[in-house]
Amino acid sequence: MKNIIINYINKITIDDINSYLISNDIYLDNNELTFTYEFIKTKFINYLDALDTFNINDYQSFYQKSNFEKIKNLYEEVYQKYHYLIK
Repeated sequence: MKNIIINYINKITIDDINSYLISNDIYLDNNELTFTYEFIKTKFINYLDALDTFNINDYQSFYQKSNFEKIKNLYEEVYQKYHYLIK
């Protein structure tokens, strides 16, 4: 399963991320969206082996407060649904 996720991350575009966020009622400005895209493409793969060590609060300063709360809620929702597939 981890290989599927890595392959998807390698192919994902900034438009894919933006569309997904919009479908979850999250509208990021250009800086927030760029940060999110670059984070997913370059850093998130490193956390796949240790998702339990990932602390989303470390990235709060990269978002407007209202957007961070939405991102955090979405992350927690997705994590609860799918984290067992990665282990």
